[in-house]
Amino acid sequence: MQKVNFSFENLLLFFFPISLILGSAILNLTLIASSIYFINYSFKNNLFYFRYSWVKIFFTFIVFVLIASFFSNETISAFKNGFSQLRFILFSLFIALIDFNKIAKNFISLLTLIILFVCIDVNIQFIFGYDLFGYPSEGYKVALYEPLSHWKDNTISPGRLSGPFGSELIPGAFIACLSPPLIFYFVNKIKLSSIKYCITKIFIILVILQSVTITGERLAFLMTLSSIFISTLIIFNFKKTLISYFLISIILILSFNFIDNNNFYKKRWVNAYNISQNIGSSSYGRIYYSSYKIWQNNKIFGVGLKNYRTECKKIIDPKPNSKHVFCSPTHPHNLYLELLSETGLIGFFIFLSFYFSLIFFLLKRLFHKNLVKEKYFYFAIGSLFYLIFKLLPLPS
Repeated sequence: MQKVNFSFENLLLFFFPISLILGSAILNLTLIASSIYFINYSFKNNLFYFRYSWVKIFFTFIVFVLIASFFSNETISAFKNGFSQLRFILFSLFIALIDFNKIAKNFISLLTLIILFVCIDVNIQFIFGYDLFGYPSEGYKVALYEPLSHWKDNTISPGRLSGPFGSELIPGAFIACLSPPLIFYFVNKIKLSSIKYCITKIFIILVILQSVTITGERLAFLMTLSSIFISTLIIFNFKKTLISYFLISIILILSFNFIDNNNFYKKRWVNAYNISQNIGSSSYGRIYYSSYKIWQNNKIFGVGLKNYRTECKKIIDPKPNSKHVFCSPTHPHNLYLELLSETGLIGFFIFLSFYFSLIFFLLKRLFHKNLVKEKYFYFAIGSLFYLIFKLLPLPS
């Protein structure tokens, strides 16, 4: 086992994925602690990161949203949420301080254990109705739920799963967002390792895919499946990629025939297809239109970060008799519409400039000199894949 230097910064990084499960309060404390550490370390060691264009652009974005908050109806809320974004850039810079090669093996092991724990927890919730912490699945709240082994008819469904996240139906998103680096790393290991080691890694990848599947989170499923496909395509040849996907397809079909007793998951995918065919009158289309109307009234500066839900209430619903809500209680469920409605055209282009600048910066660093030969190169590629996938204009 790789020896770990249990310095404060390493402990913070190791605790970060755990804090994602423990809730927003613990997560924010972790981000604040890492930000304070970075600022203190930078001053002591005279570090200056503004030479990187992505850092300069992000700080420009922060300055813009803070100024724009004075033009919004909810000034205090917009200013507070704009200022809070600093913790994300500071956390990113904090990560840059850490020599990942020295802790990579242990960090990957910890990340694997955390993801597998969530996978086991959602499977327990799927089968028994409750997870390890006593949280019920969505179906338990709306139906007389019975364990999987005792289903008597096709009217009972576990519904959406929350796993260890309580009332938040996000375990699929959690697994899908953290797993791409692992999937890329494990696929590369499969190519280089013994049969016994390969079986272990293949099993972990399939458990991740199966767990995301039963959560019913469609975007998370697409991200996980895309991670497997792209990593296999990059690391293996096209023929082996097709074979792998053929086998995965068989596993998924058999799994759905076993778990989807009442067509709950099938209905979700049919619903997604129907939405794509007529998005204007769908639930997503209604929310998208509300965010578009907000942007129309605030094209340059937007309404301020996280102010969509308060501003949407002020807009007259053009179809009050629709069965779908006009305003989302949280956000527009689309990155681009959220940026446009809350930060306007200026904030939209500044943020996208930051995002593309960061991706190009990481690409340049990843393929610099002999880094492609590093043991953890594909772990980094998986992280980059996640950033690129998030740019797709998909519902969130």
